[in-house]
Amino acid sequence: MRHLMWGVCGAAVLLYIFLAALGAFEPGEAVEVTVAAVALAVVFLVHEWRGQFRAEHLRH
Repeated sequence: MRHLMWGVCGAAVLLYIFLAALGAFEPGEAVEVTVAAVALAVVFLVHEWRGQFRAEHLRH
């Protein structure tokens, strides 16, 4: 279940980037959505970074 949550988090960030690139909306006009996407991206990146750190620590 935890992997599903992180997958949905990453997919939501990618969907936001895709729609913004297509010009479906202006990130400056949809401030709430932009803030939510940035927050999800930061949480997702921190999660992945911590996973990499744990993996490296276990190898040594």
